Amino acid sequence: MVELGRWGLHFERVDDVVHLAPTSLANAIRVLAQPSPEARLTIGLRSGGKAYWLRIEDGWIAASRGVVEDADVTLAGDPPDVLAALVAGEVAERDIEIEGDRGALEELRAMVVLPERLRQAALELVADAEPAAA
Repeated sequence: MVELGRWGLHFERVDDVVHLAPTSLANAIRVLAQPSPEARLTIGLRSGGKAYWLRIEDGWIAASRGVVEDADVTLAGDPPDVLAALVAGEVAERDIEIEGDRGALEELRAMVVLPERLRQAALELVADAEPAAA
């Protein structure tokens, strides 16, 4: 199913993410992230008043509901904002909360694989949403 989701990215538009339900956030990240077999991370997620977790090991990402106590990093926010922060980096972090190891967040960001047109569209949306300098 994850591979089917990755294939389907070629037919998606960035604005399709706007209505992504919090219950879909963990699986959306599973589709976007392609970890190496050596990667070992535990990611906590909070969105829509619910908690989720991702455990990355052996080239695979397991996901489930619930709070994880040993998270390397925890991301909290609406799904579009969390995904924007993963794709666009620090410039898109203003609407999410980050707890834990920023190095783990950077590792997760390095795993994100998107079709180039989606990455560019996401970066443009983030740039358009940046507040004007005072």
